Amino acid sequence: MSRKQNLYIGRSGQMAVMAEFLARGYNVAVPEVDRGDDLFVVRDADGSLSRIQVKSAIAKATRQGFSARFKVKQRQLEEPQLPDLHFVFTTRWQRRWAEFLLIPRAELFDEVDAHQVGSRAGRDIWFHLVFTG
Repeated sequence: MSRKQNLYIGRSGQMAVMAEFLARGYNVAVPEVDRGDDLFVVRDADGSLSRIQVKSAIAKATRQGFSARFKVKQRQLEEPQLPDLHFVFTTRWQRRWAEFLLIPRAELFDEVDAHQVGSRAGRDIWFHLVFTG
């Protein structure tokens, strides 16, 4: 896939995640300056704020479902913030956004650090997610 196609998939995945948060009653904003946060999400009921980094991919068929690969900068996993970052991995499958996996940065970092989840490539970590059913 070309870099231009990646930009379109990335942005459309971000908008799909925004729509999902809105449908669930959260307020969503896009930061004017991108410093690693794609979205700010506010739970209106109590004012809690979450920082969101969206990772989007086009899935490939497997025998029992589909899979997708996502690249995360190691720096984003290692650096805690207040409020802390959450990742949303979203997958495009059969012409629709099929899956949304939300995971806090600290939990993803623990999986990488303690259980060697993901594949390292320089300062990036690749995650291969498989969806069945």
